[in-house]
Amino acid sequence: WNGDRLIGFAAGNVRSMPQHLGGERVGALTHIHVLPEHREQGLGKQLALALMDAFKDHGLARMSTDVLVKNEASLAFFKSLGMHEDHVILYRDI
Repeated sequence: WNGDRLIGFAAGNVRSMPQHLGGERVGALTHIHVLPEHREQGLGKQLALALMDAFKDHGLARMSTDVLVKNEASLAFFKSLGMHEDHVILYRDI
């Protein structure tokens, strides 16, 4: 918050991975956003780390997120948090 103005947020939920991927429960970061004029100040990192801590407090050992391949800035951001690519989903128009 900046006064009474929301300048960023992160949201997530708990997901169960499919059995063929181990069936593990993971924290899923589903949304993260910081207003453009407040970016490059570390707020996104603070939000992501706070959500990661909340997942840890609930007994989870991993956090996941989905990023579009073409979104190089988001990929770099999440990799800077220590995240890595685990599996790839391929699509084709039919």
